[in-house]
Amino acid sequence: MSPIRGVCSRCGRPIKWIRTKNKKQMPVDFEPVPYWANKNGKGVIITVNGGTMRCDLQGQPNRETGFGYMTHFATCPGVKQQAI
Repeated sequence: MSPIRGVCSRCGRPIKWIRTKNKKQMPVDFEPVPYWANKNGKGVIITVNGGTMRCDLQGQPNRETGFGYMTHFATCPGVKQQAI
């Protein structure tokens, strides 16, 4: 099942909605990003199949574990402004 496409109502950026393992819809940034698996990493990535993975978001080029999505809650400037 492919992600549902949309637009964030707060910032207007394109997003995708991915169904999580808990059957909830999670808004993610439209473009996938590389990640390096690290169970102690400071980043969290949403996988295409709706899982979450602790990881590093920077690492050695061409050695990434794969590509996943950042939750839009973490990157949306509209969410950050609302919290102020």
